[in-house]
Amino acid sequence: MSLVSRYAKKYRVVIFDFPHQGGGSVLSTPYYASFDEQMECIEQVLKQVVFDSLYVFGGSWGATQVAAYAARHPSVIDKMILGSTAIKFNQNLVNIFLKGNAYYCNGRKDELAALMAEGFGETTTPLALRKQIQRQFSSMPSEHLEAFYAHCHFVYDAIFEDLVDFSKISCETLIVYGEKDDVYDLGDVLALQDRIKGCRLSIFKGVGHFIHLENTAVMKVYDDFYQNTSPNLGKKIEYFDVSELEMSRK
Repeated sequence: MSLVSRYAKKYRVVIFDFPHQGGGSVLSTPYYASFDEQMECIEQVLKQVVFDSLYVFGGSWGATQVAAYAARHPSVIDKMILGSTAIKFNQNLVNIFLKGNAYYCNGRKDELAALMAEGFGETTTPLALRKQIQRQFSSMPSEHLEAFYAHCHFVYDAIFEDLVDFSKISCETLIVYGEKDDVYDLGDVLALQDRIKGCRLSIFKGVGHFIHLENTAVMKVYDDFYQNTSPNLGKKIEYFDVSELEMSRK
């Protein structure tokens, strides 16, 4: 069961594609949307939605985006899960960027697709997901690929704390992290937790960067966070063995 289908049973779920991602498009060049324009996309989507409370999930770069929105609009979001993110990315992701840049500049699209499929956790990412990622990049339209290339350059140069004032995040926040994540190190995850008031951290043994796409059992922790109506008691770190979570849901 996907994240969307799981929560659509109880919540009104809103998803969207940023410009030149998925089904998103741009009517005129440049293809790439700046970070401020990405924030404006979120703002315009939320203007179309009527809600009493807002629970948000953002993964990887999406986590940086929603964290930035939460910092800029502290009263809008009630609860937020940040998946697979940290205060900065690690050297492995730097190497992926550099290799991917060489593939793109030399027109080696198939090798770029293979790199994207394997670089974020070849040993933990399910084979079906790796194949899906590889197909996505192999068949990606040129304007989408150009936008992705521009995005990678932006992320490579970005200093996360220049983009996000984490101290201004006031909503209840949970960071979720797979201990086998190949692109974010635990020390940098802990540094991010320290910068967000009252932030909790859940660390999952047995999964990597794609967390619930690798094992849906981790979503039980998401459920507990979203459904808990008790006051936030402040910073907390919890460790979960995914195999034990699987047993508990049977």
